Amino acid sequence: MARLPGVVINVSSEYSQAWNKGCLNDGLLNTSWFSAVGDAANLGKAPYVEYVFPKAVTVKGVNIRANREYASGYDVFEGILTFSGPSGPLFSQVVALPQPDRDFNLTLPTAINGVTTLRFTLTKDESTEPGLAEIEVEGSAP
Repeated sequence: MARLPGVVINVSSEYSQAWNKGCLNDGLLNTSWFSAVGDAANLGKAPYVEYVFPKAVTVKGVNIRANREYASGYDVFEGILTFSGPSGPLFSQVVALPQPDRDFNLTLPTAINGVTTLRFTLTKDESTEPGLAEIEVEGSAP
């Protein structure tokens, strides 16, 4: 659903045009988004990735894929995944991205309806510009 027409991706920052927010939903695990230098949780910042859906969707799960471009040194260890609707937050969970590959799959026990925004805020990372390869959203659109 991250590649639905009209989905807008917002990020706290981008390292460069080569590692931009478009890499987060291009379907390629060998491309990554990296935050700008200094936009890192380990430096007291709150980098984030946010998907804004053009219409409310139903979310059944989320898959977070760690960056594959650099084997070590730019990992995201943990973050807060939040789904919101027009009236505010609908779901929030702390997500730890496990070793060795730092990928995480969340399958919800019950689908969440009315989601207009999905945000992943990094809370634990390494380097001055951590990154992710993809955030995949499973569910259905109206």
